[in-house]
Amino acid sequence: MFEHLKKIGAERHKDAIAALALVCLAFCIRILFISKGPLHFDALELAMRGSETQETLQLHYMHWPGYPLAVIIASIFIFLMKLIKMHDPVFAVNFMSVIFGSFTIGIFYLFARKMLDRYGALLASVMLCFLPLHFSLSLYGMSHTLSIAMYLTGVYFMILYLETYRLNILLFSAMILGCGAAVRINDSTVLLAVLFLYLIKSHKAGLISKKSIFCRLLLFLTVYTLTIVVFYLPLLFQKGLFHFADGSTYWYQHNIGVLFFVVRYIIPEVLSMPGTMILFAGVGYFLLKGSKVFFYFLLMWFLSSFCYYASCNTYQYRYLLLSFIPL
Repeated sequence: MFEHLKKIGAERHKDAIAALALVCLAFCIRILFISKGPLHFDALELAMRGSETQETLQLHYMHWPGYPLAVIIASIFIFLMKLIKMHDPVFAVNFMSVIFGSFTIGIFYLFARKMLDRYGALLASVMLCFLPLHFSLSLYGMSHTLSIAMYLTGVYFMILYLETYRLNILLFSAMILGCGAAVRINDSTVLLAVLFLYLIKSHKAGLISKKSIFCRLLLFLTVYTLTIVVFYLPLLFQKGLFHFADGSTYWYQHNIGVLFFVVRYIIPEVLSMPGTMILFAGVGYFLLKGSKVFFYFLLMWFLSSFCYYASCNTYQYRYLLLSFIPL
């Protein structure tokens, strides 16, 4: 038994070192190419709102739906940069994306390690590290890098909970996933896949009663919702529910033709032919040797996020990055 525990400890130690090495690799590459300007209106607006929040100590929201936590994190980075005599808010939010983009590669390795062997997880992490869409978004201040880092962290801790059934891990997962929604509430479609994983894994394990599964699910959803409300409640008082209703009407187009456009034109622009072949090989691996539960979890993550954004009133590639994470 002690030998088994010792072996598990050694494996975790190796994984921690590998994750840290990947973070360092991703950071060194990204800091070399960090943007010298905003590159996008959203990046400039994030820098402006973060700077206003830091100076006035009152939260300034971005355009719909507000991205409150993204603005708060941006304001923190702007403040920290000022401490070392760097007063450019644009550089501060760009550096923020570099940090969170690099962290994503490390947490993604630990996430992938739960489903693959060490070499498979390393390959997947390196692919994500150099995926042009993720790499480019990590170079200038955008909310996408923050959102993906938080959602991946939340999902990783959900998987940890399903291994240990420790309540504090479940609550931490709910809080981090709620923070992800407070950064980009549009990305909260991932919750569907998380709930699927929770219910199927908890039921199959049979380590806690059905009543406990249901009660803990309610507790998880309560913490998740309260985390979002904490950040969005001030905006609701300022602009009311019509702010969100108007925004959702603008975003969602109800046009299935847009979905086919994205499949036909946008995906080939983002994914290379070798990358696509590796993705199909990964699907085959999970069907033949991998966990069927994780396969359906990843598939649900991809479809929920992809179908939402592919049906929205936008053709920008960056919105699909969250969909490509499970691929």
